[in-house]
Amino acid sequence: MDFLKSLNEEFGWFIWGLLGLGLIWFFTGGANNPSAHEGQFIKPLAPLDTGEIYGDYYSGKPNYGKESLNLPESPAEAVRKAANVLEGFLAEAEEAKQVHITSLLAKGLYFDGIAGAKRDDPDEEYLRIVSSEHAKGKISLSGLVLRGVSLGSAAPLPRADELPILGTSAKKTDVILSPGGRALISSGRSPIGTSFRANICSGYLDQFQEYSPGLVAECPEPLAELALVGPALEAPCRDFIEKLPRCRIYQGRFPSDVSAACRSFVAESLNYNSCTLRHQKDAGFYKDEWRLFLDQEAEMWGNKNEIIRLLDPKGSTIDAITY
Repeated sequence: MDFLKSLNEEFGWFIWGLLGLGLIWFFTGGANNPSAHEGQFIKPLAPLDTGEIYGDYYSGKPNYGKESLNLPESPAEAVRKAANVLEGFLAEAEEAKQVHITSLLAKGLYFDGIAGAKRDDPDEEYLRIVSSEHAKGKISLSGLVLRGVSLGSAAPLPRADELPILGTSAKKTDVILSPGGRALISSGRSPIGTSFRANICSGYLDQFQEYSPGLVAECPEPLAELALVGPALEAPCRDFIEKLPRCRIYQGRFPSDVSAACRSFVAESLNYNSCTLRHQKDAGFYKDEWRLFLDQEAEMWGNKNEIIRLLDPKGSTIDAITY
């Protein structure tokens, strides 16, 4: 008894303190209180603070929740899935080859080559669609769409300006291919802001802007243009203009013996707009080639394992290519 009395006198404050903390721990949830497992620091009790426990999780904290273990696929399952995907692609690719052969035999509309589709830059990436020389008549591209394995949605073929004039609004119309005609479909943006039909003056457009493939330089000879509208009788002028390349705006210095009238002719008449206004009614002015642009900022077609289809408005395949 004397021992307990002595113990109470010496350590009673400590024992009662422990007992008090135990009661507080019990009435605040004990081991079931989330704070018992969340940290190793305790904020001051009220009224100084909330008494909450905070800090990083400590090592060895109990976890009463359920955990799931995400195991990787077995090698056999991964191989089976890859084989199924490959088998599906090969079957679709074989079907595309047969469709392309059928399109060629049917002498209708078909893809011509795959090299342009493998370009990485959208401004260089293109497809070529050709109307067979044996086609029974003109073929409209209105309503046709492109679809590929790498393309999430269908890409409709755009309408185009048959006679673009720089600095004016485009007057778009349906694209019509005559037998033997072709449409080059670029994934990128048009350098002149619109799809268009090529003509004998289009070579001027290729001087300051890039086209893929390049535009053909078939503009009228500068000396022939001088005979139509310029001071044809000036020998120095004729000698100078005879050396100028076709489809190019002259940007150099003029010889001292070239008259002001000759210089004005070169500056005002040897360019795209003047050429089109002067020759648009000539026979053979228009070419059987359309340049169409899909206005994409990134490449559309894969460089391999690709299948591209040309579909009609009903969703039927006109032609398909694979590589």
